[in-house]
Amino acid sequence: CSFYFAEDGDDLFDRMTSLYTRMSKDDSDKEKFLSQINRVIDDFKEIPVLNHSMIKARIADFEKRIQMFNAVSHDAVDANGQKNDLTGAIPAELIDSLNTIIQYVNDCIEPETATSLRKHIIEYRAVDDKMSADDAVVKLRKSLTAEFNTVYAAAFEQSLSVPRIPVAVKMFLNFGYMDEILAGTECTEILYNLLNTLTTDETLGVYTFYDWLLAIYNGSKMPSRNEFDEDFNDYIRKKKASGKYSDDELRCLMNDPFERTKYELENVFATVNKITFGRITTFCPIFISDNVVKSLSDSLVTATKLVKTLEEIRRIDYSAFYRESLNTEDELLSKELMHIECLPDIILMPNVGVRGAMWQEIEGKKRTTPARFMLSIFHMEDLYSTIGRLTGEFRWEMCKRIHGSHWNDVTDLSLTSEYFDYVQFYRKNRDLSAEAKEKIKNSLVRCKNSFKEMFVRDYITWITFEGKGSPRLNKVTRKIFITYIPFPENIVRGLEINPLFTELIHTRQIVQGQKLHHLENLMKKIKAAGNDIPEAVFKEIDYIEGKI
Repeated sequence: CSFYFAEDGDDLFDRMTSLYTRMSKDDSDKEKFLSQINRVIDDFKEIPVLNHSMIKARIADFEKRIQMFNAVSHDAVDANGQKNDLTGAIPAELIDSLNTIIQYVNDCIEPETATSLRKHIIEYRAVDDKMSADDAVVKLRKSLTAEFNTVYAAAFEQSLSVPRIPVAVKMFLNFGYMDEILAGTECTEILYNLLNTLTTDETLGVYTFYDWLLAIYNGSKMPSRNEFDEDFNDYIRKKKASGKYSDDELRCLMNDPFERTKYELENVFATVNKITFGRITTFCPIFISDNVVKSLSDSLVTATKLVKTLEEIRRIDYSAFYRESLNTEDELLSKELMHIECLPDIILMPNVGVRGAMWQEIEGKKRTTPARFMLSIFHMEDLYSTIGRLTGEFRWEMCKRIHGSHWNDVTDLSLTSEYFDYVQFYRKNRDLSAEAKEKIKNSLVRCKNSFKEMFVRDYITWITFEGKGSPRLNKVTRKIFITYIPFPENIVRGLEINPLFTELIHTRQIVQGQKLHHLENLMKKIKAAGNDIPEAVFKEIDYIEGKI
């Protein structure tokens, strides 16, 4: 009995049904083989020593497979009435995907992990409400999450040495896909078609998580900080402090590409995958059709969509990703602070989610390195709103990074210190009306007294409404924002006739004039010394004037 029906699902029934679904529709032996499978079902389903609920679920799975793989092709129509390329049948390469993935990583995982994963997938298929808060389902999702993470790490490791990666494994690494029954016929086919349309681009800073791991492995990127703000260097220093490693061993660890990717997988992957999924209490990283609430094609995050979204934000907040830094490339400007733009790296997590995460504002200690934004590869919310929120979080955290312990000290003027002071003492602020104070009070309640969250919400209002000539903020907030988050010249020209902005813009122009005057004097000195004016000076002038 246990050879035919084992609790872990790794048995003769699995082999027989898997073989049947792989057989061609024209195979003359197919009907004979199906009769053998039905004989096994009839012979074993009444035997008292077996787990009948388990057998019932296995049989139901097989019946689903027959429906999926023998489906008749049809002309599917999308929500807009347009014909799509769906056939209504599972591609042959994806039949029995779970076994394909397990066989691929077989040399890199313990046999117990494969056995447990098969068992839990079978149980999960049988669950009607996969988002249930029932203790048994919660425990099952937790087990599947741990096994998913183990298999994901093993699949990445195996992909480095096995050049031909099966399609099912590629879908697993990029989308979190593991099982065609859990994903459903339509979603499985769409994922299959989307696999070859992924438009990530390292030159634009857009990566799938698999590509991101490859970049860390190849040394072009360093591992991310973990949730305790510790990076890979901190990890090595801890090992050194323990005294258990020699200098040579530590040096090998520091330069070991496997150790770097292992750190990213163990310290970042599991946490960020859950955060970007968005519904932490019902999180399971395996792709299931239940999580898909809108078109997969429309929700797929691509490099093209991200570039377009960032451009929309930068057209309003042009200075968002500029950093002030000493110019070390030109001796004539070695003592001058110049602004350079450094766009964020955006890493796409293999899940269907609703949130983004501004994971870190810089890499290591250098301020002119890209921030790291994390997003689900299938993002079910508005992409502009999500990237806008992450940009607001980035501005807050970057200001804190620059000003250190003085980030909330109003004697050291900065975006965060002035905003912190405004929210902390809004009750005493004579520039705020009673109505404005009541709104601030209610906003703080909604933000659970988080000044950062309140700032991010105001930032979204700034780029969504204020920058388009629709005032929504109070006068104190508007003054802080126009000082530290200025609009570009083309927007300023349209707003300066608005009485709410006129005085603020005039004050801003005085500050701009002082900075431009300094650069004019610098240019005179460079010319007087007989040198050509560096291109960086002209770029800095454009930055100050908001002509970028």
